[in-house]
Amino acid sequence: MNDIRFAFRQLGKSPGFTIVALLTLTIGIGACTAIFSVVNRVLLQPLAYPHSEQIVRIRASHPPDMPVFSVSVGDFFDWRRRTKSFSDIAALDSGAFNLTDSGEPVRVNGVRVTLNYLSMLGVHPAMGRDFVAGEDAAGRGDVAILGEGFWTRQFGGRADIVGQVIHIDGNPVTIIGVMDREFHGRDLMLPAVFSPDDLKNHGGHYLDAIARLKPDVTLAQAEGDIKAVAAGLEKEYPDSNKGWTAYMKPLREEMVGRVRPQLLALLAAVGFLLFIGCANVANLLLVRASARSREIAVRSAIGASRGRIVRQLIVEHLVLGLLGGLGGILAAYWGVHLLLSLAPNGIPRSAEVRVDLWALAFNVVLALLTGVGFGLAPALHAARVDLNSVLKDAARGSSEGHSRHRLRNSLVIAELTIAVVLLVGAGLLMRSFTRLERIDPGFRAESAMVADVSLPDKKYHGDAKQAAFAAQVCERLSAIPGVTHAAATQSLPFGGDYVLSFAIDGKNVAVGDQPAANYYAVTPDYFKAMGIPLLRGRLFTQGDAAGTHLVTIVSQTLAARFFPGTDPIGRRINIQNDTGVWSEIVGVVGDVKQYGLATDAPPANYEPFAQHPFGFQTFVVSTSGATAGLSGGIRSAIRSVDPEQPVGSIRPLTELVKGSVSSQHFAMSLFMVFSAAALLLASIGIYGVMAYSVTQRTGEIGVRMALGAQHGDILWLIAGQGVRLIAIGIAGGLVASLILTRFMASMLYGVGAADPMTMAGACAVLGVAGFAACLLSAARATRIEPIAALRGD
Repeated sequence: MNDIRFAFRQLGKSPGFTIVALLTLTIGIGACTAIFSVVNRVLLQPLAYPHSEQIVRIRASHPPDMPVFSVSVGDFFDWRRRTKSFSDIAALDSGAFNLTDSGEPVRVNGVRVTLNYLSMLGVHPAMGRDFVAGEDAAGRGDVAILGEGFWTRQFGGRADIVGQVIHIDGNPVTIIGVMDREFHGRDLMLPAVFSPDDLKNHGGHYLDAIARLKPDVTLAQAEGDIKAVAAGLEKEYPDSNKGWTAYMKPLREEMVGRVRPQLLALLAAVGFLLFIGCANVANLLLVRASARSREIAVRSAIGASRGRIVRQLIVEHLVLGLLGGLGGILAAYWGVHLLLSLAPNGIPRSAEVRVDLWALAFNVVLALLTGVGFGLAPALHAARVDLNSVLKDAARGSSEGHSRHRLRNSLVIAELTIAVVLLVGAGLLMRSFTRLERIDPGFRAESAMVADVSLPDKKYHGDAKQAAFAAQVCERLSAIPGVTHAAATQSLPFGGDYVLSFAIDGKNVAVGDQPAANYYAVTPDYFKAMGIPLLRGRLFTQGDAAGTHLVTIVSQTLAARFFPGTDPIGRRINIQNDTGVWSEIVGVVGDVKQYGLATDAPPANYEPFAQHPFGFQTFVVSTSGATAGLSGGIRSAIRSVDPEQPVGSIRPLTELVKGSVSSQHFAMSLFMVFSAAALLLASIGIYGVMAYSVTQRTGEIGVRMALGAQHGDILWLIAGQGVRLIAIGIAGGLVASLILTRFMASMLYGVGAADPMTMAGACAVLGVAGFAACLLSAARATRIEPIAALRGD
């Protein structure tokens, strides 16, 4: 306790040092703790289900075109009946539903699930009950379980909500339960109802399957089991299942695998930044130890052992680290909120992220390691004193030994090395992101808005009603001042996919071997609204309605791949293997990036919306000017056709493009912040070393100037020392970058991990910043008065 009290007194005697050190540690430890909170919850912690390591996600797979795809109803039920490795298998079908009880209609993101879904996960409602047998019978599906967030937002958290009747898509539905806040599922869960025809359907893929392994079954055994069942189904149903197998991964890995490289890279980057900050603090401690050398010598002279002095200094450094950790906790709470506000929506489990006990433990350990690890070397050096030389030379300020000088230089070199690594990483991500942004998505996103609706089947049952709704809304949207084109589709780029197989007239291919392409049902003005160019033939017209003569438009990739060297105009294809239903190709349009800017455009075909209407519709509205203020007009146009129809999110089309690269932008932004901070801290570090060197060499500089040394000579004398440190640090940084940036390869596009231009740019930036810091210190040396320096010496 005496040591701790003395430590606080010493810190209070040097407020400037204490404030700088605490701010450095607070920011560094806080940033580390904030990013660890994200990494821990997203990557390290198990899912919030009992024995979650046993839960796997099962997908259909048709390599190489569709290595991961949704599951057909027929396959799902056959998997459930025939596999032996799972204690249970459940399925879900995501969708949007309309709540129309009172006031403004509300669009709800929900999911239809098999009755065993919650029991398979091992969870149950916090209020009410789970689904029971019979509630998925034909004509049922009239009960619902609410998510805690939706229950709170929409119903004010009413305690009597269980048993209340609401109307979903025009149908009365009884609320039977509410999930707790730890269950981060959808707002609304309804029973999935399958007809006898659905159970026989092995060709329509739209389900997501989740299973729980039996306790004694390994992942490899289960994968072999389900692949064997899939192989049997392929032989049993060759028309629909030829080439199809099963794909399986642990659910947590499936959820977070794609963001793991980015989060680990950010954790490493902020750890490097903390190291640089701590190196600066260690250098401050070395300077402080030099200033206290006379005090330490006196304490040694009156009997204090070296171990006692080291203990006292370590306690001081430990107190400093713990105070920095305490400030880091506060910074971490703010940092987590900032990270989540900046993070893209695609980061899984982000709703679970918080500064929890694991993060607090990490903070304490980090504070202890920081205090002891970076305070130990300065303490040992401070305690290693030569009483005679210190007491004799302290007044002249020459008590710093060569070992302490080497340690300070080594710390600065380490700072510079790590700063190069961070600058290279930020440069690689920036160049990669710049190249991504320059990629043409295949459509014109500027000056366009999109809006989603989901038509209730009870009210809009049948193709005619769905097609009529789309046509009427497009007509009303086109009448809005400033709108140039309005169109409807069932699918947008970057917004999921809808894949259908097709046959080519004149090519005899077995049904199971037929090619597949992304499918779009669109109204005539879709291509003009999206800015997709016509390359050959014509676009759709209002006369291309459902009838005996069906038409289609194909993408450039589909035309080149399946009609090589020939003109596809006038050729016929049969989409989805409809018996005797052939569509004539009337046009070829440009390719569209469906799965992201970094992926190749898949083959695609388009049909008039009237030929194949959908209940889930997205409207695209292009304008001649700015889109600001257009949302209200779009909503009013849709509601003028059906006042009870809720409208989903209305957003600029540019958001789709930005969303496709949001994770890259997030990683790049944080890396740039970290690298800028590293550059600043490294520059401060080298300035501090040079400035202290000037102080220590004041007498020498005075003698040199008295003997005729010019300002340029003194300038190079001091700056040259810094240039040598910078050169060594940059060389080490280049070697470290070549090793470490290989782990960033999966985050890059169009640029190699060892890109020479990026590395040269990082070295140049650090070299200029470091040299500027050296010149500032050297300029100070040139202002030394020789007489004053010699008098002090």
